[in-house]
Order: sequence, then C-alpha cells, then structure tokens
Amino acid sequence: MAACEYCKKDNPDLLRSDCPFCGFPTLGSDEDKYKFLYMKSIPCQADMVNAESGLKKARWAMFAAAVIAFLDASVNIGRLDVPEIMLFFVTTVALGVIFLALGIFFRKHSLILSIAGLVLSIIFINSILGVMVILLLAYGVWCAATYNKAKLRLDTIKRKMLDYNKK
Repeated sequence: MAACEYCKKDNPDLLRSDCPFCGFPTLGSDEDKYKFLYMKSIPCQADMVNAESGLKKARWAMFAAAVIAFLDASVNIGRLDVPEIMLFFVTTVALGVIFLALGIFFRKHSLILSIAGLVLSIIFINSILGVMVILLLAYGVWCAATYNKAKLRLDTIKRKMLDYNKK
C-alpha cells in the first residue's frame, strides 16, 4: 500500500489516479502535481496575508504595552521618595524599555518575543493597567503563532512545488 505524497495517508486503491483523501494526482504527470500544489498554495497565500496583518497588530500591541508601562510608571512619579514606589517605578520603566525593544525586534522572532513579553508582564506587572498589557500580549502570542503556522504551511507547499518544477 502506497502513501499519498501530499497528505501522507495510505491509498488503498493503487490504480486510482488521484488520492481519495486530498485529491492529489498520484498517477498524474509532474505538471499535474505542480498545478495541484499551486491551487493549494492560493488559499495559503491568502492566509499568509491575514497572518501578516495580525502580526503587525501584535507588534503594535507590544508598543502599546510599552506605552501602558510608561503610563503606569508616570502615575507614581510624584511619590518617588518612598522606597517601594521607587522600586515599582524603576521596574515599570525597565519593563517599558524592554517592551519597546521587543517591539522593535518583533518581526524576526515574533513568537519567541511575544511569549517573552507575556511572561515578563505576568511576572512583574501587578496593576490594573497590567491586565490590559497581559491581554494585549496574549493577543500578540496568538497572532505570532498563527503567522508561524501559515508560513510553515506555505513554505512546505512551495518546497514541494520546486521539486515538481525541477523535474
């Protein structure tokens, strides 16, 4: 029993020209296989455009988290003579700077940086505005994961298309 090249499921009918599960032309020419993969790549490209839009929103969410951290710190700027408030102020400003840096480098490693920002916000932020930061960064994690999934799927299809285009 042979497995389909596209969906990797066992094809019980070896004489059938296309896979009963995904429609891949198992007995077709390389050109037929290339056309099948091209048609499968079109919705993936649309998913990729949507994922990139979400990724931009997630990056702006990281910048918004930085702004919220700075606003949270500015609330206590008049009471810096108390050591606990000074520590809170310094920590919150440092988190704002970190969120700003994460937003700047977000495009390269979006999922890792969004998870890092979320973990930092859960650990260090303990105010009402912190809940907004956590929600924004959770959205960023979801957008980054969606982007990585769409990119992986499209890259896999493109690699298979190159295999059939070279033959």
